[in-house]
Parts: sequence; structure tokens; C-alpha cells
Amino acid sequence: MIRFLLGAVVVLVVSQETILWAQGPLDKIVQSWEQRKQRFQTVRYELDGTASLKLGLEGKPPPPPTERPVHITLLLDLARGRVRIDSSQSILWEDGDRYVPRVSTVSFDGKAGHARMERDVNELGPDNPDATISRGPLRHAQVDSLLWPLLTAHGLIPTSREPARMDRLSPGLTASDLFLGGTAAIGGGQATIVLSEPADAKPPMIDEYWVALDREAFVLRHVCRAGKLPFIRVDAEPVRSEHGWMPAGWVHTVYSSDEVHQLTKLKVTRFEVNPPVKDTDFDLPVPPGALLWVQENPPAGEGLDPSRPALTRYRVGPTGRWEKLDEVGFTTMEGVQQPPRSSWPTWSYLLIGSAVVAVVAVLVWYRRHKSVR
Repeated sequence: MIRFLLGAVVVLVVSQETILWAQGPLDKIVQSWEQRKQRFQTVRYELDGTASLKLGLEGKPPPPPTERPVHITLLLDLARGRVRIDSSQSILWEDGDRYVPRVSTVSFDGKAGHARMERDVNELGPDNPDATISRGPLRHAQVDSLLWPLLTAHGLIPTSREPARMDRLSPGLTASDLFLGGTAAIGGGQATIVLSEPADAKPPMIDEYWVALDREAFVLRHVCRAGKLPFIRVDAEPVRSEHGWMPAGWVHTVYSSDEVHQLTKLKVTRFEVNPPVKDTDFDLPVPPGALLWVQENPPAGEGLDPSRPALTRYRVGPTGRWEKLDEVGFTTMEGVQQPPRSSWPTWSYLLIGSAVVAVVAVLVWYRRHKSVR
């Protein structure tokens, strides 16, 4: 079944025997990716480029300007699994006739996800939060595909089955998770085509990696396909450095059916190896006056809707104290709203405390009554 799906969704014309070609190259590729993970403790990248929207809402032409600036800073604490992304760009407004700025910081501090957006810069509505904290499994917090070349440069290989998340950058691929799809010419050289297992979707989704074996398994091209059609393609430019083959820049293309929806071109303008980091780089402070949302993502296996986390809203006071505004509990897969779990311990403590007081009162009465007798 896997052979059939792989043959169906890959544009390259390859036979089943070619796809399941000898596993030797796969072992070498995965080993090279693992070595990339061990090179650095921390890294910081600065990226600059442009984004061009080719299709607007409902297929209409997008508003000007044709190109909009993009600036991104990525900080990875590879040793402790922490990440921070600072982004400045613009997005199409909901009415489709203009762009609005989006300047944000998102991070994972090893325990929870954090997000910050300055209200005056981002045109936030009165009910939109200035800051969010997400606890539990961060299924919704996927790392933007714009940053895939930086992840793969460090052996962190995202797939459609296991996307890169803020709290889990890599699924930990082995050679048995991958298939060979032959070779192809690219950029004057040769690439080995590596295919992931199809994701459980209709049409099946698959990842296609064009790997340069002679450049420490550098991923030259990463294509995600839904059926036969690509929906994301990233073409990276490798450069040889004192730290090995690293990305100098890339072109990120998003498709809508068979048309280009958006084209983003990025260049690495700064690369720091093992910069010092501190906890506050990832555990982002919340300023006084901010509207703060704290989300509790439901654990798996309890029949709760993962897309509807429990939520508590706070206003941060002048002294930094969180002042609760309201809260809602989890929602079941059947759509039933549950009461907030934060109220459960309170009632439990009250009941236990009342029971203890009652027992003490009975003992005191009994001893006094016995002494009188």
C-alpha cells in the first residue's frame, strides 16, 4: 500500500524497485542528519527578504505593494530544546484590500509556549490578547515552513506526519521511516530523492527531500505534496563554511492548486554559533496593562477536543499581578463545555477542610463530655 501511494504522489517517474532501493544511502543520510544535531549548543540567525502575494482573496488580484519586507530572528537552544522566533512582516487584512503589520515574538521555554504582540503596532482589536501562554502539548504551535531550511541544517527534519512543533522540533526520523526515490539533477549537481511515509490524509500528503550526499546530506529542496500537487516547496542555496554546509538563503513557494499563491525570498544576514542565552530569552515577560490569555491544552486520551483548550483571561496590573477576568473549561469531542478545572481543587479543599473541622469538634466534645462524667 505504501509503495502504491508513494508512486502515486511523486512527480518523478520511479518504479517500486527504485523506491525501495538498497537502504545504505538512507543510513548515511540519517547519520549525517544526526551529526548535524550535535554540532552546536545554541545558534542565532537573522533573516531578511521579501514576500510577494500572487493571489488575493477568492482568487482576486492582491493589493499593492507587490513585494513586502520580511525580517526574522531565530534563536535555537538545541541542547535544551528551546526556541524563540521574532518576526516582522505584513499580512493581508480580512477584507483583502490592504496589508497590516504583524510584529510578534513566539517561544518555547522548555515547559510552555509564549507569544507576544505589541498592540499599537499590530492593530489589535480590544478583545485580542497582547500575550498568550500555552501549556500542555503544543499541537497547534507548528514552526512556520519558512524556517525549514534552518531546521534541516541542524538535522531537525519536519514531515507531514510529524510537523515541527515549538515543543518538539524533530520527530527523530530513522532510515526505516524513509524511502529512496532515485536521483535527479539540480543546480549543476546530483541530488538523492528521499521520500517520507504518507501522512494520513485525503489526498495523501508526502514529503520529498532532495539531498546532496556530497554536502553532508544538505537538503537542497523540500517539497510537500497533496496527491500529485505541491502545496509547499523550499529551494535552499548551500554555502560551505567553517561549520560545514549551511544555508545562505532560500525561496519559499506556497501553491493554491497548481498556481503560485505566495513567494518569499530570504537570505541569512547573520549567523551566530553558541551565543549565550538566558531563561528570559524564552520565558517572555508580560508587561503591565497587557491582556493575557493562558491556555491549557487538553491531554490525549481523555475525549477532549484538542482544538478548544481551556482558557483563562487576565489583565496584568501595574505591579505585574495577574487579575483574573474570566475562564472557560475544556470541551469534549461531542461539543460539551466542561466547567473550569481550576474550580475543582478549591471545592475539594473546602470540603476536606470542613470535614477536618467537624472531626476536631467531635473529638473536643467527646473529651469534655468524658471528663465531666
